[in-house]
Amino acid sequence: MAKIRLLIIDDEPLVRNFLKEALLTKSSLILMAENGQEAYKLLAKEKFDLVLADLRLPDINGLEVLKKIKEIQNGPEVIVISGYATF
Repeated sequence: MAKIRLLIIDDEPLVRNFLKEALLTKSSLILMAENGQEAYKLLAKEKFDLVLADLRLPDINGLEVLKKIKEIQNGPEVIVISGYATF
């Protein structure tokens, strides 16, 4: 069985680790990035099935990350998350 490849992008270590623990299974591979630039580097060299991206990152807006990911042919699905009630 192929592993599901997941990228978590969030600047908060507690959030990244919580999501990883909550989503980790024997059939998943989870990589993490703490900012947009780190995420772009991973996206350039790895293929992912799903990306969880924080809306507010220290260097790049999460919506910009979403736009960049959607430019990738056969790119991963993206879920944008936020700890804020409004944006």
